[in-house]
Amino acid sequence: MVKEAALERLLVHAKKNNCEISDDLEFRIDPVTGVGAYLKHKLHNKEALIKISQDFILTKAEALQYFEIDSCSSSNPNAITQLYLIALQSNQSAKWQPYLDVLPSLDDISSPLVWQPHELEIIRGSDLYIKTKRKLASLLDEWYEILTELNLCSEKAKKYYELQDRDNIAVEKCYSVDSFAAYLWAHLIFSSRAFPSIIYDNSAGLEEGFLLPIVDLLNHKSDTKVHWKSEGSFITFSSEEIIEAKGELYNNYGDKSNEELLLGYGFAIDSNPHDATSISLKLDEKTLSEASNYGTEINPNNVSGDSVRFDISLKDPLPVPLIKLFGFISKLKSEKNITVRAVLEGLDQLYALLHQKIAIFKAKTKFESHNIRNESIIKNAKIYLTGQRRLFHSSQEELQREMKAIMKIYKPVSFKSIYKLDPEFSSSLSSCLNVSSYEELVKKGLAQHALLLWIVKAHNAKFYKSPHSPSFVSDTFNDVERNITIEKDDVLEYMQFYQAFFPNLSQMFPKVYSVGSWSIKDFIIAGVVMDRIVWLRMASNEYFLFEKQTFDFKRSYS
Repeated sequence: MVKEAALERLLVHAKKNNCEISDDLEFRIDPVTGVGAYLKHKLHNKEALIKISQDFILTKAEALQYFEIDSCSSSNPNAITQLYLIALQSNQSAKWQPYLDVLPSLDDISSPLVWQPHELEIIRGSDLYIKTKRKLASLLDEWYEILTELNLCSEKAKKYYELQDRDNIAVEKCYSVDSFAAYLWAHLIFSSRAFPSIIYDNSAGLEEGFLLPIVDLLNHKSDTKVHWKSEGSFITFSSEEIIEAKGELYNNYGDKSNEELLLGYGFAIDSNPHDATSISLKLDEKTLSEASNYGTEINPNNVSGDSVRFDISLKDPLPVPLIKLFGFISKLKSEKNITVRAVLEGLDQLYALLHQKIAIFKAKTKFESHNIRNESIIKNAKIYLTGQRRLFHSSQEELQREMKAIMKIYKPVSFKSIYKLDPEFSSSLSSCLNVSSYEELVKKGLAQHALLLWIVKAHNAKFYKSPHSPSFVSDTFNDVERNITIEKDDVLEYMQFYQAFFPNLSQMFPKVYSVGSWSIKDFIIAGVVMDRIVWLRMASNEYFLFEKQTFDFKRSYS
């Protein structure tokens, strides 16, 4: 926590370095939120409350000059400036020391990048856990490469680098100029406090940042309208909102998820409206390529090896590309396009996956905290994990609305209704299978048998007076019959089923089962028909029959 004396020294020092801070602003230290700026009187206009001299900002150009180089080959444009920050801290620069004194130490930053292994365990299995591990490994390489490039890598640093297990990097509590801990600290200072250099330099890359003292003391509030700009020899900060007297002046770091806030800033926001998560699926390259050919938009940046990631947010809890992919996965080889049945079957699989995710994160929020001394870690971990569960629950709710809307638009035929509206058929099964109702048929796991029998009956529809079955059922049957090649294995697969019902059914109920064709071939065909037009709704264990239609992804459903 920043000391009041250090804060006051910085404010005085900034003014001595030609910075202007409105007299209407009062900087205070809160035991919970830390340093904050508060208005003494109501703010009515958009005047610049803070003006920082461009001679009092910490930039890449200054870092390059310090190390006497023209450029740096690191893929991170801020690597050299981060190293410069460490050098300033080590050398106790007169110009920068008052600013350096208010910067948090590595121990004061609650980013998962500095959590202990047992603390990281509470988020194992989450995106944050994976990204923390990857970021640490990336930073380790970045640190070693820039030290090597500048000929600053000591034997101790080299040995430390070579001994590290990339999955379990040990951050030593050593803050020498060439230590990884010092570089990690500098990275976190930049990720949490840096502003885009493009504010004052139009030629700067979008990722290049600079440190802006005083302004970087302001706390974050999402959706707050603020303005930073280069104005003459100053970088100015102003709020575009009316702030009441004693109200806090906030900065806005941008619309960031709790994962981004925790990794870069060390805190999370309860009920964050910009929170996000993802679903990752393991798929081979061929499947991904074929899915793309069927119109599934897959961001190349979200593909890593055999894994593809789909981002989920509160604003977009059920991305269309995710629906398309699950529809494609459920598509039959015989289908040229992704059908309504395939989409619903895919959504059922996605529902089960989301249900599993919700259960996992519900359990994770109840983690044991007795061995974690840092209350900030406990608080932020619970906020993050609760937010993840909330996001998956939001996706699940949106999925249910989507399925309901699809059912309403495409109007499938319920086998349950068919069964109850065909007393002659249902009564034959009641006697043969010893069931008193459709519900009992389902409970005993015999609904699929009944459906196969009914599909063959629908094919024989011309032999019955009533009730009439939907024409698309017999049309599909005829299409399969014309194109199918029946193998010996197919016959063996259906033999036991067939012998369980015939000739008994034809003898007991000749009006139903002794007319038309009821051969084993017919049941093999019926099985293919079932695959093509029948969807089993997992939530209700109910079968629905859909006329074969290509799913319209451009249409709005929910």
